[in-house]
This record gives sequence, structure tokens and C-alpha cells, in this order.
Amino acid sequence: MDISNMRFSQATFLLRLAVIFVFRKHPFKSTEVPGLLLNMLLLTLLILSGNNPASAQHFNRTPFIEPSGVMEVGRFFDFHDTNDGTSDYSLRMEVSDGKLYSSGLGVFPGLGINTISVNGNQMHIFGGYSSSTNLILSANYENAYRWKFRTTDRGNAIDLDIICTDNADREEQVLKLSPSFSGRPEMSVMNDWLTVNNANIGIGTSSPDVKLHLKGGSMMVGTNSVNNNNTDGYMSIGNILENSSPHAQNWHSSSTLLLNAQDFSTIGFHDSGLRVDFIRVGNGIMELGYDGGWGRPHIKLPNGIWDASGNVGIGLENPTERLTVNGKVKAREIRVDVQGMPDYVFKAGYQNMSLSETEAYIKKHQHLPEVPSATEAEQNGLELGEMNKLLLKKIEELTLHLIEKDKQLNRFEERLNELEGYQKKNEIKN
Repeated sequence: MDISNMRFSQATFLLRLAVIFVFRKHPFKSTEVPGLLLNMLLLTLLILSGNNPASAQHFNRTPFIEPSGVMEVGRFFDFHDTNDGTSDYSLRMEVSDGKLYSSGLGVFPGLGINTISVNGNQMHIFGGYSSSTNLILSANYENAYRWKFRTTDRGNAIDLDIICTDNADREEQVLKLSPSFSGRPEMSVMNDWLTVNNANIGIGTSSPDVKLHLKGGSMMVGTNSVNNNNTDGYMSIGNILENSSPHAQNWHSSSTLLLNAQDFSTIGFHDSGLRVDFIRVGNGIMELGYDGGWGRPHIKLPNGIWDASGNVGIGLENPTERLTVNGKVKAREIRVDVQGMPDYVFKAGYQNMSLSETEAYIKKHQHLPEVPSATEAEQNGLELGEMNKLLLKKIEELTLHLIEKDKQLNRFEERLNELEGYQKKNEIKN
């Protein structure tokens, strides 16, 4: 009898028994069929080699099945492309020190699951569905706290989803990877907590418009910066335990915020409308501006203002002069630039008002000529430069009156002396 036919008949008979035993002993669902068929195929292959005496590479052990259902084989299990002997195997599975190895003779082994489209040194798992969990990893829990690697067809490309499960095996997507040609973000972490899309990184958004787009929260830079409670659109930067004091040697490492430009660096302030205010600094100059212009905005001070006209108000917000102060001013010295000092009073031909004329003016107006009245001073204030010139003029005019009066006194004294001399002479004659 042909030995190969006998082995085939034995294998067929045992395979049928195994199928009947498995079907009756272990009812299964339709999704389990591929796994059972794979096991039965492996069983058949082992049976077919059962009557073939093992060569030296199997340690002279013949595969057999014990009554308990355990099949024992030798150290090596070879798959052959030809029947020319045992040394031309194309794939070998080897057990050593509790480990399972695979190797090829002249080739690199590959593993295909549900597919034969596999090359050497590759493992190809074909899911067969638009969303297939291809690999599951677990530690000390078999059906909980697992990691799943799932391939999903969302159009234009196949995405790779990495999923974890909790104690009830409920899924949570941790990472989603997509090719750049898919039209979707290349990477998404925890349902768009972190997204990479077209080389842009988004935090809190799946469609970042710039290289780093933060949405729905704030940014905090620095180990000891102050927590701003994740207020949307805010940023906290710096170190409250250090002072920022840059100088010529360490300006690049000691600046809390460093802006770089060719000549000028600019900070823009945009409101909800169309207005944009700017601060531009460069070449040792700080400029303020708005809407593309420079040097025209108002600068609000604590209880004061530096307005766009260049007027400064301290203690008020509507200055009408270059410096308007609503309060006391203390200074070591004040210098006022003036023109037209009243030295002309001392020039010949100057018509000085007589004292009688001055007296008549005072009686009528209750103040000196040319000097503002009390009402005018209270309403309009006093111009320090003009007032000083006016007071100096009055002093000079008064000086002229004093000189004239001194001359008159001298003449009276001379006349008096003359009279006294005549009187003495008359007394002597008598």
C-alpha cells in the first residue's frame, strides 16, 4: 500500500474527529471560524508528518498526540517548498529556552495573517473590514485595561488609531495618525487636545492656522511664572524669583521677552473694531502710534494723560497747555525762557505814569495799571513769564519815581541849607 495515501487517510479521519469534537465540545460564533480553521489546519499538518520518522534535527522524536490531547513535537518544526529532504526547509520554527523563533534557509521569513501579500522580514495583518482591530496588548488583565491598534478607512487613506480601555473595557481614543494626503490632520491626541495638521500644531483645535495655534486656554512660560487660571487668550511669562536686568553682556539671556528685528520691533494692540495701536522701539527710540501712524495716540496716566497733541495733564485729563497740573508743584528750581524784558523803561524818552495818575487809576480800578485784576487772574490764571516781566516793569517804574523823589529831596535839602545859612547870618548881624 502506498504509504503517503495511508498517511492522508489517517489524517483525514483524525481531522474529521477533531472537527466533530471541537464543534460539540466548544460551540462558537461565526467570527471564530477563521481561528478554529487555522488550528485545525495546523493539526492536520502535524498529523501528516506523524508517520514520517524525524531526522536528526528533531532529536529522533516522532510527533504524537497524547490521550489528554497534547501534541508533542521536537525542537524544530520545518516547512518545505520541495520533498527532496529535510535540509532544504524554507521556514523553520524553533523552540529554545522557552522562546519561539522562526528562521529561513536562504530567505527571510515573513508572517501574513489573513493574507499572502507579505514579504520577508514583514508581518502583514489584513483586517478585512473598514475598521479592524489588528493588534491588542494587555498586561495582567486579559479583557480590561488594554491597548488596541486599529486601522480605519475614513476615505482617501487608512488611519491608525491607538485606543486604550478602562476596567470595563470601554474605549478611549488616545492617538490618531493619518497620512498627509488624506486631507485630515496628520496626528490627533486625545480627540484633538493636540493636533498636527500641514506642519501646524494645534492645541485645543483640529485646524491650526499657524505653526502653533492655542485655542480655548492660556499659555504659561516659566517654572515660576504666575498661574493665570487658563484664561482664554492670556499668557503668563517670566520668573517671579528672579529680576530681569539685561545689560550689554547678557541682554539676550536676561530679557523676559525678547523681540528681534532689523531696526525696529513692534507690539500691536488690536481692539474688536478696526483700530490698531502700536509700540515701536528701535535705534534707542520708543514710538507710539495707531492705524499705521506714529506718535499720535493718547497715553493714559494714573489720574492724568499725555494726549495726542503733546499736552500733559497731571491731576486732570483735559490739558490745554503743554503741562497742566491740578495741584501743587514742588521744584528746586524753575527756569522760564522769556523775551522782551522791560529794560526799555530806563531808556530816554520813556513816558512813566506820574504818581498822581497812578493814584487816580488805582482809585478807579483797584489794581495797578497793566496788572491783571483779581477776577481775571482767578479766571485765566497767571502766565509766569509775562507776570514776572510785568512786575519787573513796575519795579523799574517805581525805581524811576524813587530816583526823581530822591532828586527832589536833595534839592529841598539844598534849599533848606541855604535858608538856614541866611538865617544864621541875620542872627549874627542883629
